[in-house]
Amino acid sequence: MHKLLERQIKKYLKTKDLSSDECQDFFKSVSDSYQHNDEDRELIERSLEISSRELGEKNKQLQDEITQVVEQTQEMEKLNNLMIGREIKMIELKKQIAKLTEKIIQLEKPPT
Repeated sequence: MHKLLERQIKKYLKTKDLSSDECQDFFKSVSDSYQHNDEDRELIERSLEISSRELGEKNKQLQDEITQVVEQTQEMEKLNNLMIGREIKMIELKKQIAKLTEKIIQLEKPPT
């Protein structure tokens, strides 16, 4: 008999005759229901534990992926800044070349 049912019988049915077949059948039915309830609860607890562990692992994987993406983004930003700096320098050099080319052309013109 289920332990909870035994305690309830002792507490609430002290003075009544409980030995009849009907009472015993009833008690067995209630005890079986309690037992099934306990088994269902244990199954749910195990399922929740497994799900919690799996979610924890997935969360860790996501955190690792986020860290990796952040690091890659930072590296790409560094490269982008280097490239932008290089392009700005190229534009400045082209302007200087154009100015120098203009000066050379003016120096090479015969005086009028």
